[in-house]
Amino acid sequence: MLPISEFSALDRSAEFFGVSIAQLMENAGEGISKEILKHHPPPHRLLFVCGTGNNGGDGFAAAHKLAGKGYEIRIFLAEPTEKIKGKESRENFERARKLVSYESIEKLLDWADVVLDCLLGTGLEGKPREPYSGIIKTLNKSRKLIISIDVPSGFPSSLSVKPSLTLTLHDTKEGMNKNNSGKIIIVPIGFPAGVESIVNPAILSLLDSRPEESHKGQNGSVLIIGGGPYVGAPALAGLAAQRCGIDLIYVAVPSSVFTAVAGFSPTLITKELSGNIFTEHSVHTSLNMAQKASAVLIGNGLGDSKETAHAVRFFLKKLNKPVVIDADAIAAVGAEPKILKAFRGRAIVTPHSHEFKELTGKTVPQDLEKRKKLVSAEAKKLGCTILLKGRTDVISNGAETKTNITGSRAMAVGGTGDTLAGITAAFLSKGLEPVKAAEAAAFVNGYAGELATAEYGLSMAATDLIWKIPDVFKKFLPEWTEK
Repeated sequence: MLPISEFSALDRSAEFFGVSIAQLMENAGEGISKEILKHHPPPHRLLFVCGTGNNGGDGFAAAHKLAGKGYEIRIFLAEPTEKIKGKESRENFERARKLVSYESIEKLLDWADVVLDCLLGTGLEGKPREPYSGIIKTLNKSRKLIISIDVPSGFPSSLSVKPSLTLTLHDTKEGMNKNNSGKIIIVPIGFPAGVESIVNPAILSLLDSRPEESHKGQNGSVLIIGGGPYVGAPALAGLAAQRCGIDLIYVAVPSSVFTAVAGFSPTLITKELSGNIFTEHSVHTSLNMAQKASAVLIGNGLGDSKETAHAVRFFLKKLNKPVVIDADAIAAVGAEPKILKAFRGRAIVTPHSHEFKELTGKTVPQDLEKRKKLVSAEAKKLGCTILLKGRTDVISNGAETKTNITGSRAMAVGGTGDTLAGITAAFLSKGLEPVKAAEAAAFVNGYAGELATAEYGLSMAATDLIWKIPDVFKKFLPEWTEK
């Protein structure tokens, strides 16, 4: 059973999974027509009551396929033809145009034996408005045999069609039951099995575009705490976060690497912490800086000294912001994992398999299904979101578990984990729910890696990936592109 938002995301991301919207609509029409032939064989008078979106497009496709099969068929269109949305819906309308009737809905209902409800699908927000609300009320008063396509029009609002049967596409939608949908039959439409558990590009639609009148800091700010033994890691994380539309990136590093990190880019706001490594003496300064940020990332390049691990735990116990815990900070938390509970689900941990064992004491299995179950169980136990990095990433908060399949073998180079952590912190700072921030980050980091690999092959470096991040948004989130 799918949440409606998940199905809408699948629909919008069809081409990412190798299935075009046109093919989905064709498959839906074929599947619907087969079920009608099976359950209500000719001769019958079929009335298709269609809206102007994709649900109507499915109805047009089914009506066209059933024409000439021994039925009398008419189509009632809820709005004028010029309001039909989408190239695919319009193409299917043109194929079925000769079946359109311009009689009133009341007269057509008197004529019909079976009514196909194709008014509204899963894209509805709130209650239906006119003319749809009036048509739905008329259908419910008609006492005709009604078959809804995908979901009863108006679902899940308080005003919806009350069908005897619903032919739902791909899978049942959350909240559907016999009382509101009648008998439910699933109609396959060509999505690969298990596709709903794979992160798709529609996840990016959760990211708000920058308002015209926005001011500095309104679009997210991140504090990154890292460096000491290593120089590049915190800078890579900061530069990757910045490419995600974040306004302010603060990078707090020990004095031993301050000059080097600050030299990576003048756009990173670099803060010097005393000493050669991150210690308890730096915690107070770091906490003060965290108050300026909407999310914090800790761990990149910190090193594994006992003193630093103690300081990481001390810092996290005092922190009251959403946080991403990466790299060397993961083992520090693994020594006292109850720290994560205090974040009440606002913590994301981003381990690879070795770091996962340091965090949980568990070895990551090779089998993907076993891996998913383990990550889900540990995320639930720890009260956080876990993004387990690998050729196939596994993301879970214990309630929702997904895999990410973007990426390439060229990404098995130093620094791509730091870019992933920076992107994750960026999305967390923009207000995404932690599990969604992790899913979106895994997708973007992997796809940017694919683009970099396409250009540089196995010579790709983490910096190449960073410069490709904007291209991911251009492809999948065009509203982020200045017109």
